[in-house]
Amino acid sequence: MKSIFIRCDHDTYMLAKNLAESESRSVNKQIIHMIQREAKANNISVEDSAEQEGKQIYSGLDVGFDANGSPVYDQVNSGLSKLAEKTSQGLNRTNSD
Repeated sequence: MKSIFIRCDHDTYMLAKNLAESESRSVNKQIIHMIQREAKANNISVEDSAEQEGKQIYSGLDVGFDANGSPVYDQVNSGLSKLAEKTSQGLNRTNSD
């Protein structure tokens, strides 16, 4: 997990705190929620950023977020996982024939 440190004046902090309280979140979760909401509204994704930097990312996990902005991970059946599944299915057919 990565950390972000934000320096701001007292008024900005109080705005963030009041927004968070109005949505029953901590200040950290509120800021994460606002970043994710803004990224979604502007069609920005992590994969797009990684491709622009010339990097390839494969985690095998599909990351979603719950109402509080906390990550929720689901296994993705693609990439290397899908290849391994096809290979094992092919081996099972060969062994059973």
